[in-house]
Amino acid sequence: MTQTTQMLDGETQAVIDANALIAAQNDSFRSTYGASLGIAGTVVHTQGVSALDYDLQMQIMVKVMTFSQFDEDNDPYQDHTFGAFSVTNADVGEVNLFWKIDLYDTSYTFGSPEPSNPKVTRRVLTIMLSSEY
Repeated sequence: MTQTTQMLDGETQAVIDANALIAAQNDSFRSTYGASLGIAGTVVHTQGVSALDYDLQMQIMVKVMTFSQFDEDNDPYQDHTFGAFSVTNADVGEVNLFWKIDLYDTSYTFGSPEPSNPKVTRRVLTIMLSSEY
């Protein structure tokens, strides 16, 4: 039995490498809830998330920080910019949520000119109810 290895061209490999670097930076930012040294940005909640009680908001924060269920459906570029999850509370039942990370320039005006470079990239981690998407 022969095994075939497909060689990637340089441009394709560069994209894969950049996405892996972005994923590591996004994971660092998200897992520290925006407090990662060297990875600048902000964390925001939608009105729906802000209206939830404190205990649910704490569950949400922990779920976002520890999220690791990336697959081809929710992470096609392997850059860890999106996650879907749920939390449960006796009062309201199951709450479905999304988080997403957008990569901006340093003035938060346009997309980052070089998303893998933290010196020119600012992240915005948005946490929202799935119904708010």
